[in-house]
Amino acid sequence: MNNIIRFYNQNRKSIWIILLIIFFLFLILQLINNIVGKKLENESIESEKYKEISISNSTSNTNTKSNKSVVTGDNISSDNLKIAKDTINEFMEYCSQNDIEKGYDMLTEECRQEMFNSIDLFNEIYLSKIPKGKNINCTIDNWINNTYKVKVIGDILSIGKTEEGITDYITIRKVDGSYKLNINSYIGRTAVNKSKTKDNVEIEVLNKDTYMDYDKYRIKIYNKSDSDIFLDTREDMQSMYIQDKSDTKYYSYTHELTDADLTVDKGTSRMISVKYYSSYSSNKKINKVVFSKIIMDYDSGTKIKSSKNIEEIGINI
Repeated sequence: MNNIIRFYNQNRKSIWIILLIIFFLFLILQLINNIVGKKLENESIESEKYKEISISNSTSNTNTKSNKSVVTGDNISSDNLKIAKDTINEFMEYCSQNDIEKGYDMLTEECRQEMFNSIDLFNEIYLSKIPKGKNINCTIDNWINNTYKVKVIGDILSIGKTEEGITDYITIRKVDGSYKLNINSYIGRTAVNKSKTKDNVEIEVLNKDTYMDYDKYRIKIYNKSDSDIFLDTREDMQSMYIQDKSDTKYYSYTHELTDADLTVDKGTSRMISVKYYSSYSSNKKINKVVFSKIIMDYDSGTKIKSSKNIEEIGINI
């Protein structure tokens, strides 16, 4: 016993240093174990997450995350949710298997006209960006009405990460008893067919194409007067607009229109497409299309846009 005490007294400093080293090594090992355990736990949770929406013998799988609209909070019926899930799932299966013709066939006629007027364009712009192979994963959220926010990612086991894929807004349409799709953030087309005539100039609004970020109106102008007309003075960016029931104005993409687009010679007609800064909303009702500064005696030879003969034509729709 005396020998032990003597040894301790002679080597006290070294003994405490060794004990402290052992203690700190123990703490480091515990910390490493905790980090590794947490990582394994997260990987297990992530794996289970994808098991919920992946079936090994299926090409693509759709997971509907909620029965409520993200924007309005309204409940979506289980029937509509099932239709959306089945239709989008079928479309994504064709895309993931590179079945271009069947995927293209699921688009509405209006979507083809607006977005992809050929099957090659559909393949280049859209289908080429869809992850390919089996077990792609697709989640949908109802956005507004029949429009769904859709996120598609590839097989986590094959790509090793989840960020590759696309996010799109897809709208379900029933056409002749079957369900078709408007994709690439295109919502759909609405017929308008309203017109207004003033001083022998008639402006007819034919239809409206709605996108997530803007509206596009197809408009025909008939100039039955004795002078050329110019549809906008270009003095500012706020003279061509659409207006909703609350009198809120949404201005046009005037910069996209050339002088030729805005010129209508006497005794002729012209068709133009005008975009307006108007994001998609279920409770917004546009009730007027306005050209507030039309030059009624435009001299297309001199191209002088200053005139005292300025008129406004507003078309109620």
